[in-house]
Amino acid sequence: MSSQPIVLTNGRIATMRTLDETVSSIAVQGDRVLAVGSFDEVSSAAGPEARTVDLNGAFVTPGFVDAHAHVELGSKARDFWIDVRGLEKAQTLQRLSDSNRGNGAWLVAQATYRQELPTRAELDDLLPGVPVVVRLSMHRLVASTMALQLSGIDRHGGDPVGSRIERDATGEPTGVIEEGFDLMRIPPVSQDALEDSLQRSLTTQFLANGVTTVYELPASPEGARAYQALARRGALPIRMTLNPIVRPGHQPIADLTDLAGIGLQTGFGDAWLKLGAVKIFVDGDDDAAMHRRLLDDSPRNWGVLTRTYQQLYSDVMTAHRSGLQLWIHAIGDAAQEMTIDALEAGHVAFPELDARPRIEHIANGHWNPHYLSRLQRAGIIPVPTAAFMHGAPGDAQLDAPSPRYLYRTLSEAGLMPPGNSDTAGTQPFATNPLHGIYCMTARKNVRGEAVWPDEAVSIRQAIAIYTHHSAYAGFLDSDRGTLEAGKLADLVIYREDLDTVSPEQLLDIRPQQVFVGGEVAYDA
Repeated sequence: MSSQPIVLTNGRIATMRTLDETVSSIAVQGDRVLAVGSFDEVSSAAGPEARTVDLNGAFVTPGFVDAHAHVELGSKARDFWIDVRGLEKAQTLQRLSDSNRGNGAWLVAQATYRQELPTRAELDDLLPGVPVVVRLSMHRLVASTMALQLSGIDRHGGDPVGSRIERDATGEPTGVIEEGFDLMRIPPVSQDALEDSLQRSLTTQFLANGVTTVYELPASPEGARAYQALARRGALPIRMTLNPIVRPGHQPIADLTDLAGIGLQTGFGDAWLKLGAVKIFVDGDDDAAMHRRLLDDSPRNWGVLTRTYQQLYSDVMTAHRSGLQLWIHAIGDAAQEMTIDALEAGHVAFPELDARPRIEHIANGHWNPHYLSRLQRAGIIPVPTAAFMHGAPGDAQLDAPSPRYLYRTLSEAGLMPPGNSDTAGTQPFATNPLHGIYCMTARKNVRGEAVWPDEAVSIRQAIAIYTHHSAYAGFLDSDRGTLEAGKLADLVIYREDLDTVSPEQLLDIRPQQVFVGGEVAYDA
């Protein structure tokens, strides 16, 4: 790392210290920002030995922070599983058949939202005796008979807490499983193979799109070890925080009590790899889980709550006492009411604690207006995901459209929602922050249909969401998220002026260069 100061000048630098601040120059020394401002101000701070680089009018932002990602699962979908995304069912079956090696090895395929999957019977007819899993997303899959048998799932067992195994009238599993990918006993990918795959994903899917920090949810112990191995040899392309999912719930790799008992706290680590938060799944992702249906539906369709309120309350207190930030997945109204109430109780018990608890997916769909003041009072960070607008139905396709993806409302209330991709292989294009920014500003799905346009924000506001807000949501705002003296020199350079382009143009724009720690880490 060079100690010679560098002055980047003649640009349009969006510092994000305030929403509209734009300066012409920035000085970098080592891995930190030395100064921002006019050329004279920055040159004075950098001194006569500084090297000057002409930006030729380029637009510069802080490095983007992806505040909720599943890099490991996305890497597996690309490098180790069969890509059937967007295929017709017959094409999916053909690709599975072509991929079968005839040795009885597991076949895992990655599909995408609103795609028709093969049935268990169709998988069995095509590949008898072969364990096959076709993932629609993290939350829904179809498995063959052999996959079910090898995973110990049959008509005589129950549904593990937090999962739903669909069954026919005789109690036989149909092959459809919600919130149960971790129930499949798929052989793990080796750590060495994961290291190569993760490094490639972080470079091509994140760094090349201007992301310099990712908040990762590791999907396995091998994945967590792989990140540490990359960090030890200086091979992480970007900065990471690891946020383990705790039991009970979907795809856990840790127990909250044991993790809290170790004594490690959120923020442990260095500028490249840190321990972030712990994530709790309170419910799942199926539409039936989004509303309480106690009067008009079978209990099997009430949702997949993983905890009683008392258990959730206890987990909140454990995390607060232990210095561990909380991310809580809550999509349905019952789960959101439980979560807000438990976090309010935590705020009362620890009023001086800067806990920054997060509710993942709140304000994506179901929304109660009284949530707003409660989130403000308890210091809760709402985390919607703009990328989900891509496949969402348009307002005209809904019987009773209601506010969704509430970026304007949340931002105006000072709640600082962070930007994130939340793709686990289903939507790999979502790793590009400009796709999320397009969704926040254009408010259209992939078919060009409007998705509650009243909640649109400006491009600058969306950049703030992906930089300053995202850094704050992970306790990283002291050294990233804005461009100012003393912070990490992570920045993105675009040829295009993001202040003047249309939302539609964002989808075709890519960075010219990306700096990580004062060094050019990506150059188009």
